[in-house]
Amino acid sequence: SGTLTNNSASRFTGTITDINAALDGLTYTPDSGYEGGDRIRIITDDLGNSGSGGSLEDTDRVSINVIADLISHSISVSPSTVDEGDTGTITVTFTVSRSGVTGQDSSVEYSFGGTANVGQDYGNIGGTSGAATPNGLIDFAPDETSKTITLDIKKDETSESDETITVELSNASTGNPIYVTKVTGTNPASVTVTDDDIAALVV
Repeated sequence: SGTLTNNSASRFTGTITDINAALDGLTYTPDSGYEGGDRIRIITDDLGNSGSGGSLEDTDRVSINVIADLISHSISVSPSTVDEGDTGTITVTFTVSRSGVTGQDSSVEYSFGGTANVGQDYGNIGGTSGAATPNGLIDFAPDETSKTITLDIKKDETSESDETITVELSNASTGNPIYVTKVTGTNPASVTVTDDDIAALVV
């Protein structure tokens, strides 16, 4: 048996029985994240063990089309627009979802952005993702398909412009190199906080 990787060649020598035994169960492993065409070369040499005339050598070239198994990560938000209000808080939920090979573990980074300020305009970051800060990593165990990032928008009585809060995904990865990880869909997800306060009239 043996293993081949991208654009590689492998030589097998010995009796026909030895060569066939070595070829049995031969596997091909593409480079991590690779998708597309490839070609491998297999060289066999009987070292003169098959009849007369010295060593017999043969070279075979095999074309391979690599179709990667994909793990996709996407993000959405609900609600996408909220009225700020005057007192209390409003909870907004960002949902990070996986599709594809969800039986494999994976992770993806997240980061907050937008015109609203953490601490001043919103806080209490949490959710099933384990998020607690404006930047971090979300880990998915095998068979997990969604996790949430929650936050509380702080209401106030200050007249100001509408504000946005965004969460962006990046750098999806997995511990198994045969799978390709990607961030798909609308990214970042964004919620608009609509100000409903009236500016004080200055006379």
